[in-house]
Amino acid sequence: PIHGQYRRPLISRFTPAAAAECAPHAREVVNRLIDGFIEGGEADLAQQLTIPLPAIVNTPVLGIPLEDRDRFQEWAVRLLASGGEDLEAIGSAMGYFDHLYEVRRDALGDDIPSLLIGLEIDGKPMDKTQFILTMIMLMTGGLDTTTNSGSHMLYYLAEHPEQRRLLVEEPDRIPAAVEELLRYLTPLPSLFRTAVSSTSVHGQAIAEGDRVQLCWMAANHDPAEFNDPDTVDLSRTPNRHFAFGVGEHRCLGANLARMELRVLLEEALPRLGEYRIVKQPDRYASVTRGISHLHAAFPRGRRYGGS
Repeated sequence: PIHGQYRRPLISRFTPAAAAECAPHAREVVNRLIDGFIEGGEADLAQQLTIPLPAIVNTPVLGIPLEDRDRFQEWAVRLLASGGEDLEAIGSAMGYFDHLYEVRRDALGDDIPSLLIGLEIDGKPMDKTQFILTMIMLMTGGLDTTTNSGSHMLYYLAEHPEQRRLLVEEPDRIPAAVEELLRYLTPLPSLFRTAVSSTSVHGQAIAEGDRVQLCWMAANHDPAEFNDPDTVDLSRTPNRHFAFGVGEHRCLGANLARMELRVLLEEALPRLGEYRIVKQPDRYASVTRGISHLHAAFPRGRRYGGS
């Protein structure tokens, strides 16, 4: 139940309208990242695009000063490339949020860190440890899944060029395509929940306190819900997938992630043209199914930002 005390005050910061306000910034970030490699005709689309993208876009969302953006990008690359096991990067992020707590406590603003400092948890003001861990959760929660969703989507569309071409020719299909690719790929395959009371599901007894694995990927390929579930239908509707979970713990940043993935495909697909993956992706498994390297070749293009 304590989860709701942290979550409810943050919901207004992650509405569809709030995500839409971030879209122009996300579009600028995607194109700036592509500018960095488009003239060369080859790139690691994970390291140079999908990994830094959410770290940079989420910086202003989390109330992090613009001048600290490069540090966040570095931590994101290191954390995701290591599957979350880079303790030095985690320690650096914790040290940063320790300092941010002191700065914001003395000068509150209209941002998420200030909002958190003003919260009461179980009737007591949020302390520094709670603040640091909440900011770490928000930072990492908005990086890993969005990054890996983007990497898997780019890999899938490289392997299915007819569907990639369809999205380039008819970009209005991209929002529905994002939902379908989230359903089909499900980069976060499962999570656990704790039963708060005894119950029975399809004849299986579950006792109060039991830990239950909820397999989002199995749900997203359930033929009782989805017609021909193992086929990608970019115009599938309805599409009640569980890629962001479901219920009280559903992903807080789902609207932000959807926007970033939509903008990624809208901008990257036409610019990369007939891109192809030149070696098998380097994969890792933590809570998510990750891609740390995605080497691609594509026709050389021009920088949007000029020379």
